[in-house]
Amino acid sequence: MPPASAVTEAPPLRVVETRKRRFSLHSDDLFDLTRTAVLHDLFALPPERRDDDWHRRFFDAAWHGSAELPAPTAFTGPDGFPYLRFDLPRGGAFEAQSIGNLARSLVDNATGAAIFASPDDPADAPQFVFSMGRLDAMLRFDDPAGDPVDADAGARPVDEAVYAVDQRNGHQALTVRASHQVMIGAPSSEYLPPATARALYRHLVQGWGIAEPRVAVMVDPALRPSRSLIVNRRRDGFGAGQDPDGAARMLLWYMMPTQTIMLLPDTITEQQLVPLSGYLGEGAPAND
Repeated sequence: MPPASAVTEAPPLRVVETRKRRFSLHSDDLFDLTRTAVLHDLFALPPERRDDDWHRRFFDAAWHGSAELPAPTAFTGPDGFPYLRFDLPRGGAFEAQSIGNLARSLVDNATGAAIFASPDDPADAPQFVFSMGRLDAMLRFDDPAGDPVDADAGARPVDEAVYAVDQRNGHQALTVRASHQVMIGAPSSEYLPPATARALYRHLVQGWGIAEPRVAVMVDPALRPSRSLIVNRRRDGFGAGQDPDGAARMLLWYMMPTQTIMLLPDTITEQQLVPLSGYLGEGAPAND
């Protein structure tokens, strides 16, 4: 996993907009104290009462609202990933920052954002945390869920004529029930952009000890969503006492919320996968 590092403000994204974005990239729409007041009101509601409407209002306010940055460096959260801390101000003068303003730099640095109701709140008590993948979704697709292709497909149920579905500890485990055809191919640069590829590469090399990470996209019409990113580690490649499912779920932190990760199935060879190093981008260190 990437180390905690300083996050600096990036130059503005060059975008051509054919419609007004929900999550603006323009400074005129950011650092909004009205949205900060909305966040204060939203955080007064207990977590168990925070429904879909709460989250819709929250994402808008958190992206655009003014917050205070107590430190320029990220801290390591309980999940082991780095987060930049954003505090709602107590009142009075403060140096304003916003998640929307720093989102690009956060993604480029494989860092999430944690927002706190007060500067006095401990590091383990954020009101909400944005994974790197969630920020990427809001930047690139103007939607907290990410690519609508995967979001729309994910809203439909798995084809249970093909897969047996088992709910385990809040996660879904699938077992193939009937043979069927799937398609395997190289990921597109939109599905696997350089920042995501670099973060996954570091994790697979440093965390999993894979000398040459390889990936592919599998398209299976019976799955929801139908696209999954395959990495070159089989379930039996983990040591005794390790949790393959838990290890795979950690990789999802780098990806958009509706994307999925799959360990290498027995029916697919590593030669069918392509080197992840080909997606890192020009001049980017693969393993720093």
